[in-house]
Amino acid sequence: MPLTLGRFGSGDPEGSSRFTGSLLDHLDEFRKRLIYSCMGIAVGVVVAFAFIDRIVDFLFRPIRSALPAGSKLIYTVPGEAFSIYV
Repeated sequence: MPLTLGRFGSGDPEGSSRFTGSLLDHLDEFRKRLIYSCMGIAVGVVVAFAFIDRIVDFLFRPIRSALPAGSKLIYTVPGEAFSIYV
């Protein structure tokens, strides 16, 4: 009998289900992974906030090099400058 691995296959030759555990066990695992994901996103936001000026300069460098000498970017809506940094 061939050994199947993958999403629907099981590495166990007896064919026992790999989906074991109760619903509460799965919800607990989901809660842990959700918390770790939120913590990772929070760390990423803090790091990005620390380097926001470098990030914005990197993103605007091609635009500024395409502008004619002596010109600058303008904001036509009051919230544009704020939304760029968000």
